[in-house]
Amino acid sequence: MTNGEKIEIKLCNHGVGPAIFKSIAFSHGNSEFRVKNYNDYKVLFSSVGVSLEKISHKLASLDDQSALYQGTEVTLLAFEGTQSDNELHAKICAALSQLTLEIKYECIYGKIHTFKVKL
Repeated sequence: MTNGEKIEIKLCNHGVGPAIFKSIAFSHGNSEFRVKNYNDYKVLFSSVGVSLEKISHKLASLDDQSALYQGTEVTLLAFEGTQSDNELHAKICAALSQLTLEIKYECIYGKIHTFKVKL
């Protein structure tokens, strides 16, 4: 991600049916952080040296069993204002690059799938 770009992570469903979330977790080193609420995000970002209290941001807390319907998307996290602050942009990008995101979801056929990506 280059300076001037908005920092955000969107979940998009390009499948043929709904994706029913089973879990959403980030990992950093040997630690796993399941994100179910705002406090979970605070602990996660604190582990990579970012204090959310001082940064404009939007975070989505998705419940287990919530669904992402075909052809839709949801913004999991976004950091507003990083486009115009090169130092903050670099700090957030460096923090995110330490994380791996893992999403477990169920398809309409009842099969559990895992999507895992290094940020």
